[in-house]
Amino acid sequence: MWYEELGYDDNPLEANPFRVNFPLVNRSREAADILYAIDAGNMLVIEGKDGIGKTMLLRHAITKHRGKGKVIYIDGNTVSKRLNIESLLVKRSGLFRGRLLKHKPRGMILLFDNVQQLTKKNCEHIKYFYDQDYLKSVIFTLQEYKAAPFTDSLRDRIGERVIRLRPLDDQEAAQVIMQRLPKSWLAPDLIAGILEESEKSLALALQHTSYLMDYAAANKKEKLTKTEIKKLLRERTREMPAAQGDLCPDCSSPLEHIGEYWRCSHCDTYCKNCGAAVDKDDADCPECGIRFTTVARGEEDDE
Repeated sequence: MWYEELGYDDNPLEANPFRVNFPLVNRSREAADILYAIDAGNMLVIEGKDGIGKTMLLRHAITKHRGKGKVIYIDGNTVSKRLNIESLLVKRSGLFRGRLLKHKPRGMILLFDNVQQLTKKNCEHIKYFYDQDYLKSVIFTLQEYKAAPFTDSLRDRIGERVIRLRPLDDQEAAQVIMQRLPKSWLAPDLIAGILEESEKSLALALQHTSYLMDYAAANKKEKLTKTEIKKLLRERTREMPAAQGDLCPDCSSPLEHIGEYWRCSHCDTYCKNCGAAVDKDDADCPECGIRFTTVARGEEDDE
């Protein structure tokens, strides 16, 4: 690997904050505000563009509460719209108390990263479990609060508690990359070009830089030009995969939007009238009350 050739054991440009342990960059005040919101039992929103440090702040909060067994972290970019908040709480109680007795622990801290795909039903569940003290505190991250899929009642719980992160300026972002790669051939002017192609996203700039380092090592290039960097990164951007939120995480089939739910016709058993999950032996839907004439996985017919 390119970083081994430079004397590193691991990739110093890793963008996932859960795989690295780099310090926060100019975010100490925001980190303190988040910890205060958790201790006070509040809901809070962290707003900012992709790649400017929202997830890093959540990782910091997790580190501060490590060992207490009270934190649930969800990355909305990696989960399906089938996500069920209640099931996450039930699982935290273990096999017997949770799955068999449906027990839910109290005083949990929910850190919900990238909530762009949050459904109305999960908004209602989060509000309910927060009001009933199952969730002590909830921290959301997103790009734009005004466009968030929150219900009015959930916005009432959030109130004015919104942290708006400013992007790192070019000098600060370049400093982060240079600190991680003191042995690299990347000069400040080349890093400026990478930041420009990364739309000022530090996380994307780290990924792009790692890609360029790998390309240079594979092609035995001691240095890349600005023109080469621009060409390589624009080709890479065109090849990057789209988000997978509309696909079932179990079988990769397209999800069907029914009522307030997203269901997979191959993996879920649900009411085709309202989308609520049903047991194979149910004669009526537990939510809308409709009577089933037949009940089969994903193919219930109603009268």
